[in-house]
Amino acid sequence: MEQFLQDVFNKAKKESRESSLRKWAEYIADYLSDEAKYPLSVKTLERYYNGDTLPNMEKKNKLAMFLGYKDYKDYLRANGESGLKNDEEESISLKKLNFNQENYIVVVACVLFILILVAGYIGYTTGTVDCMIWKEDHYEVTNCEGKPGETEKVPYLIENFRQINVSDTTTFFRNGKPVVWYDKQNNELYFFSAPGINPETGKTLKEISHYMIEKYIKRN
Repeated sequence: MEQFLQDVFNKAKKESRESSLRKWAEYIADYLSDEAKYPLSVKTLERYYNGDTLPNMEKKNKLAMFLGYKDYKDYLRANGESGLKNDEEESISLKKLNFNQENYIVVVACVLFILILVAGYIGYTTGTVDCMIWKEDHYEVTNCEGKPGETEKVPYLIENFRQINVSDTTTFFRNGKPVVWYDKQNNELYFFSAPGINPETGKTLKEISHYMIEKYIKRN
């Protein structure tokens, strides 16, 4: 692993106070999503760490921001390193090979959302399925009448999906796995008790992380 990536993961390890690659990658991904409005998946970061692939120049610029630099050129200048030309050539050669996983995730989420809407519409027209509708902080079962916001009933969401309030005493993890998910809109966080889609915005929820807890919850 090149020195640049070592610096990135060493910072994540130090600031997150975690001992696993997954947690370091989650910390970096959350920072980039929150501070740079740039989606970079945890799996992609893990591949960088393991040497399975290398970030292109665009992603290096964002990772350099995580280190506190303006961009990757700024990192190289500050650390007295050369080879920027080679990195630029490398990013061009890898561009066609790098599959944009972040866009893939967005497409899958959109397809799933559309399928739910289609299933709900079938329910409206045939009357063969129950529906559900979002009420303030939970889903309620309703007749399929074509009301705005109606969708096919999902028992798991009816029983487990709630919008919740959190504090620094909330249990966010059990056995190392998150039990809280969130969506961020206009610098405000909305928390939920299960994975899924924010019914108000249609955005796929993200797992809570130590980075988000430290920045938005424990500091309040």
